Amino acid sequence: VGTLYNYFPSKGELLLAVIDSHWQAMMETVDRRCAEVTTLTDGMCYICEGVREFSEKHTEFWISTIMRSGTHSACSEWKRTLRPAVIDRFVALCKKLGRPPVTLVCVTKSGSDEEFLALAHFGATDMGENRPQEAARRKALLLENGYEAAMHEIGNLQTNKVKMIAPFVSLIASVDSERLVAEIERQAEKKNVTSINVLIQVNITGEETKYGISVDELD
Repeated sequence: VGTLYNYFPSKGELLLAVIDSHWQAMMETVDRRCAEVTTLTDGMCYICEGVREFSEKHTEFWISTIMRSGTHSACSEWKRTLRPAVIDRFVALCKKLGRPPVTLVCVTKSGSDEEFLALAHFGATDMGENRPQEAARRKALLLENGYEAAMHEIGNLQTNKVKMIAPFVSLIASVDSERLVAEIERQAEKKNVTSINVLIQVNITGEETKYGISVDELD
């Protein structure tokens, strides 16, 4: 290790170089697997699984070293390459399989603010939260730190909570009633928002314990 230090300006630079070699090896494995896939789901699973295994192994490194050592030149290089390494693979996979490009939404839920900002730091463009209060707080956190990532509301949404997210939400992914649609339209108009994208949640099983409109109501 002493000899290796002679080739790096600091311990942080050495650590970044070691972790980077692990990252490259992981992505090579992912690429080999993706070359053989025939479905988008399988390919996305390989990519996400590779990143998950890597981040679980190097969690402390990701959060403490990268976020708190932003002045390292190697860290700046990671910021430029990490997003293309993941998102560009999604795009290439879609093209290969003849599918429209997908949007990668990073859902943090109980993750820390530091982890949340780390995702934005490395190029995440879409973030998902299931609690309106937390979505509003973290949208403000993004803006305070100079990030422009879009926020998605992914959980079951009560009508009285729409006003919390209407000014900034990019997409509401769990619209399950006409009443909720009406409230979204009302709050959008009230907040001078041109439009809010939504996804309709459909209960295809008919189970009473599940959220979503019935298949019959789709017409």
